[in-house]
Amino acid sequence: MEITAKEANLRITDTIAAAFSTFEQAEAAAQYHSDECTDLEHALEFLPDNHPQRKGLDERLTVARRKRRRAKETVEQYEQLIELLRRHKNFAKELSQILQTINITLGKQAKRSYRMRVLKDFGESLNYRMSNNAVSASAFTSVRRDRRVRSGVSL
Repeated sequence: MEITAKEANLRITDTIAAAFSTFEQAEAAAQYHSDECTDLEHALEFLPDNHPQRKGLDERLTVARRKRRRAKETVEQYEQLIELLRRHKNFAKELSQILQTINITLGKQAKRSYRMRVLKDFGESLNYRMSNNAVSASAFTSVRRDRRVRSGVSL
């Protein structure tokens, strides 16, 4: 699998943005569900035992605690990565600068054109076209090619 520098940069940038977003959402969810648990605990504590609103509060409290636990686990998983990214604040900025440089380089490469540069000695032989397409085999058999090694011994 081959990936271009631009694609790699964009993937890294998107991954970092998604990590920050997920971490912030998980923190907000953990706080929300923590507050919800506190409210439900207070409701259970202060409502009389036979109060009609008390019914179902224990189930809601259980659901809220489970959601809070999942959010806290997500925060815990992302915490080290987010701390690293916050310590290196310029990383995202440098990635965007690199992306600009890559775009400039791609623009230059797209405008680049190549032309054949051939030594004068070989120019005629490369441009030469044979009028007769049939080439005799005897012309190639008369060429002797010796293999030589560093010691000068012919094989």
